[in-house]
Amino acid sequence: FGESTVPKNLGSVVSISARNDHTCAVRTDGKVRCWGLATAGQTTVPPDLPAAKQVATGGFHSCALLTDSSVRCWGRNTAGQATVPAGLSGVVGITAGYEFTCALLSDGSARCWGDNSYKQLKVPKDLPPVSQIDAGYYHACARSTVGQAICWGHSLYGKTAVPPALGAISSITAGGQHSCAVTTEGKAVCWGALTGIMAFGQTVVPKSLGKVTLISAGWQHNCAIKINGKVTCWGRQITGVSKSVPPVIH
Repeated sequence: FGESTVPKNLGSVVSISARNDHTCAVRTDGKVRCWGLATAGQTTVPPDLPAAKQVATGGFHSCALLTDSSVRCWGRNTAGQATVPAGLSGVVGITAGYEFTCALLSDGSARCWGDNSYKQLKVPKDLPPVSQIDAGYYHACARSTVGQAICWGHSLYGKTAVPPALGAISSITAGGQHSCAVTTEGKAVCWGALTGIMAFGQTVVPKSLGKVTLISAGWQHNCAIKINGKVTCWGRQITGVSKSVPPVIH
């Protein structure tokens, strides 16, 4: 669908997001560009969209965090995932799942909207102030301001069951049927689909990985940035999805 074909005139970007079959990016001038599958209008950026600073892509919808800290979404809206709650303001971060969207607010709280089939909108009542939130397919995970990992939503395969011995984390990411985090010591830890039809090794961190600074979880694979700046990927390998990292990344 062209989701991996970067537009030649894209220019420099400050934010990028890829999900399912489309990709969106925010340029340095605040303009949003999207490409890939367009069947639900997910790549058709509203012509009147103001300057943005972050973009998030869901299953068939896209959202932008604008410079005034408000949010605009477009694309498929069958479950209300593109309908931003009235009065939502003070947003400092956004993330999108398959048919739901979540926002991180300036007071450290989180708010989600859209499909709630698996309670992915049910942000824990006892959620402490958080500094990061990431939406997977039907679940979401957050990092508290003191480094605690919290996940909620679709719990099948154990993807919302944070390991008791995980400890403090510096970042967290939610994938298709799994979740991963980077501890404050630089260790990569993943949990969720370990056995069964949805297990492709995505929760088995390579023994040779070493310390990392960041992990991004995909549907059935992960990629991590090592402390030396190099990228390592693992999990399901189809059509060049993982392991085959380009020798030079510009």
